[in-house]
This record gives sequence, C-alpha cells and structure tokens, in this order.
Amino acid sequence: MGGLDEAFIQAPEHRPKTDLKNSGDYIYSNEIPTIDLSSLQDPDCDKTALATEIAEACMRWGFFQVVNHGLSLDLKRRVEKTMADFFSLTSEEKRRVKRDEVNPMGVGRHADAGVITVLAQDNVGGLQVWTNDKYWSAEHRVVVNSSKERFSMPFFLFPSHEVNIEPLKELLSEDNPPCYKKYNWGKFYVARNRSDYKKLQTENIQIDRFKAA
Repeated sequence: MGGLDEAFIQAPEHRPKTDLKNSGDYIYSNEIPTIDLSSLQDPDCDKTALATEIAEACMRWGFFQVVNHGLSLDLKRRVEKTMADFFSLTSEEKRRVKRDEVNPMGVGRHADAGVITVLAQDNVGGLQVWTNDKYWSAEHRVVVNSSKERFSMPFFLFPSHEVNIEPLKELLSEDNPPCYKKYNWGKFYVARNRSDYKKLQTENIQIDRFKAA
C-alpha cells in the first residue's frame, strides 16, 4: 500500500478513545437502525411508513444503514477495484491526482453539513440547519486501521454554491424559532474544507458557528 500519507495522521489528543470503561460509552451494531428500501421499487407502495422510519432515525441517531437499495454488486466490486488500484500507487503518484494543497486525503473530526451523505464501506470498521435541529448530523472522523486496509465510498449531496441556507419556514413558529442564522453555502463550503482538511492548523469551522443568539 506504500507509505502512510501524513494527511491521515491525527494528533494524539484527537484520536478515538480505545479504553472506554462504561457500557453507556459504546454504540453496538445492533442498535444502529437498518432501513429496508425495497418498497421504493414498487410504484404502488405507500412510502409513508418508510419516510417515518427514516425521519425517526435522523432525529435520534443522525445516521442509519440501508439494505435492498437496488445498486448492483458488480458495480460496487468495480468501484472497490478502482479504489484498491489507486491506493496501491506510490505516494508521489497519488499526489498527482490530488486537486490542490488545500484538499489532501484524510479528514479530521467533523459533522457533514450537506443534505445527505451516502457511504459504502468495506468490512473494516473504522441536514441539520434546514430542519432547525430536528435532524442532526453525527460528528465523525476518518480513522486508519493499523493492521488492515480500509476503503469507503462516500457520495455527498450538496446544494448549489449560490444557495443561502436557513431553517425551512414551514418548520418555524413562535414556539420553535430559528436555531441558525442564514448563510451562503458556497462561502461556508470553501472555509469548511480548509478547516476539515487542514485539521489542527486551521480553526475548526462547523455549522455551530451560525447558531442564532
């Protein structure tokens, strides 16, 4: 796999804890919601129950697993092979396909700020503003496994850079005022990437910065 890129290495104080003592500190795999998407392939099926299940997972957890999503296993295997081929390159060869110095591989701790993130990963484990905090985005990080290669495939759904983000008016009332101030997605995205990808060298910019007073 070649030498480990420094962009993957987190400072000791930001590495995940491995000495958790209390049972309440752990999240077990059987607790994470698993949602069956097979009903989406039936145009006559009522999707209300599925939508409710997804909403509950977003409110309680901020993420969930899906099964029967309809993507072919052959496509997944071809993408996995492409990833494996890329990461088998030397560090110099990999750097040639990096977009720029601000956006290297590997990210620090963060919460995704887009509409939704779809992640497919291998067996190596490792929409907050619009909904006015009704749905939340779980903080996470990229962790390198010291003994096994780990591959993951994220798909990010983002708004246009010209869009101004603010809580949906349909979700606001006197009893539920805006939790966030309006901000421009494009400006936030650029500043946020510098923060995530540069890790501790740059101020960590997350959506909490736009919390209403």
